[in-house]
Amino acid sequence: MMYMPKRVLFAVILIVMMPLCAQSVSPEIQKMINSALTQKTAAAISEKLVAAAKQAKTTTDKQYALSVSASFLERSGNLTEAAESYRAAALADPTSRNDGLFLDSARCALAANDTDTASTMVRSVLLTAFNDTVLLRARVYAAWIQLASGDQKNALELLSTYAGNSQFEAYIPAILFTLWWGGGDSNANKTLQKRYPSSAEAAAARGEVSIGPSSFWYLMSRDGISPFVIEEIAASTTEKSPEKTVEHTHETTPNIPTATPTDAWQQTGFFQNSENAESLAARLRTLGFSPVIRKDTRPSGTVYFAVLIPDDGTTAARLKDAGFESYLVTD
Repeated sequence: MMYMPKRVLFAVILIVMMPLCAQSVSPEIQKMINSALTQKTAAAISEKLVAAAKQAKTTTDKQYALSVSASFLERSGNLTEAAESYRAAALADPTSRNDGLFLDSARCALAANDTDTASTMVRSVLLTAFNDTVLLRARVYAAWIQLASGDQKNALELLSTYAGNSQFEAYIPAILFTLWWGGGDSNANKTLQKRYPSSAEAAAARGEVSIGPSSFWYLMSRDGISPFVIEEIAASTTEKSPEKTVEHTHETTPNIPTATPTDAWQQTGFFQNSENAESLAARLRTLGFSPVIRKDTRPSGTVYFAVLIPDDGTTAARLKDAGFESYLVTD
């Protein structure tokens, strides 16, 4: 989030990576990682880390090497590559997705302004994870994605609710900063300075450190102004080539009603396998719901099947009572 002198960058990377070392990593892979991090250039470090991941023989080694590579790429500003590496690490074990690493990938996708990918990944976690800590983090990410996607009013209202909930304590400094920066809430800044004066967010709000483009903060507008006209951000943002506009193809399965542009839905499942989507829809029908399965073809050609329930204001609560997590989506 914040810029730091290059001379301390690698030291910070090593500190951030320390928790990963708690895993049972083989001495060979650990040696390769240590050697990679002593290289003098970012390109050389990245090359060595990629090589370590390719040579990993166990799931643990592969996940560790990919995680370290992703962490380095993220802190080097290579966000798209970092997102891909975190995702590969999260899926290194084909029998069990690592939701923490999966959310790391979503964070990098968001920071790279790929809100569609970030949203898809976070929704997947929200709908399939059962760990409360993971779900709290996913909910905060979902609100930030909503904000980055332009739904400022609803996103800020949601974040304001989180700021008053002690369950979100680990994220409250960042949430308060968001409310101040993105919503002009001076009270949020006062609370940030009073309760978390030593936090990086409080220092940023005081102007003691600069906000860098390598996080989701620069995606937000400040008080309705484009972030790219704010001096401290515009000065540090590298020029990007124009991106091609990509249209997403949304198709509806046969004999299933199509949602109108103003419809709101509760999404209860998101699958690559149509049979899994049909199975969930069948269960929901037996409970009195009216599920719709929507086929979503992405530009990459990958096809997903979303299970949606028309939202009437009480749908989310009724689904929860029936034992189903859901996520509000609109067309």
